[in-house]
Amino acid sequence: MAGFKPVGSRIGVGTQLETHTVGTVAIHNGDLVKFHTDGTILVAAGADETMIGVAVTPNDSSGDINVGADVQVDTTPGLLLVADSSDGAEPVKGITYDFTGGTGAQAVNVTVGAAGNLLCLESGYKGDASMGVYLLQESLWKV
Repeated sequence: MAGFKPVGSRIGVGTQLETHTVGTVAIHNGDLVKFHTDGTILVAAGADETMIGVAVTPNDSSGDINVGADVQVDTTPGLLLVADSSDGAEPVKGITYDFTGGTGAQAVNVTVGAAGNLLCLESGYKGDASMGVYLLQESLWKV
């Protein structure tokens, strides 16, 4: 599974969706996204960036959400996300990880612990050892 799938909120608030415009590069459903300097959104690239959330609009017929298109972003405070590890390794509950990959290929980098913004709250999600549930810690909507 590439990308991130929202599964709720750590603080129990309802899903909060915002509409934003895709910036200079196409994005995919499940990409963690950030603001660009012009107010559009781009794919986030790693731990040094503050995300606004995860894109939840389905990809269009080209397989992307193209530049200039409107996209729904899940900006729920305390956002919980399900994701796969980048190398199939099992994440460890309580460890903070970064993510890797670009548009449509983001995954959790479990080979580097304590350096990112995704706190592992559950590993072995639904019986898959490489899947985990993560709290997005570094977002604009901190709790």
